[in-house]
Amino acid sequence: MYSLEHFEYILKKYGETEIKRGEFAIMAPFVIKEGKVHLLFEVRAMNMRRQPGEICFPGGRIEKSEEPDQCVVRETGEELGIPANRVKLIGNVGNMRSWLGEDINVFAGEILDYEDIGLNANPDEVHKVFTAPYEFFADKGPQDAFNYEGYYIWGLTARAVNKIVKLCREG
Repeated sequence: MYSLEHFEYILKKYGETEIKRGEFAIMAPFVIKEGKVHLLFEVRAMNMRRQPGEICFPGGRIEKSEEPDQCVVRETGEELGIPANRVKLIGNVGNMRSWLGEDINVFAGEILDYEDIGLNANPDEVHKVFTAPYEFFADKGPQDAFNYEGYYIWGLTARAVNKIVKLCREG
């Protein structure tokens, strides 16, 4: 059984200690659903200029006046309607490069009291939200893509999941 305390311990011990500012930042949000650890994903709105309908984590461009960790909290609020005091960053996963060559800060976080707060996703940015049990990814091991109940998780999102699973296995 996985626990968020375990993930926080592992990411603080084995995750990146220095935050190297990228152009964008994303957060892989952990939630507790029906007593189990899940990852929360977004399906991007169909009207988005870039990557409409693709599965992703909350995040976006880092503004000049903010740090990467502040960006993911702000973006999570804008995209999912979650107040900042309900977002807890639990570790810096490190930087990754997108297929467009963009440098992206990746964090793991927790949405506190997920089952009680309810989401208010912004329809201009988010078409749909779903969760998948963490053990689904941990049991499969690293893959280029995952198919979870008809949701195709690939690209940077799959790479971020793989990196989190790898960090947690090594710990």
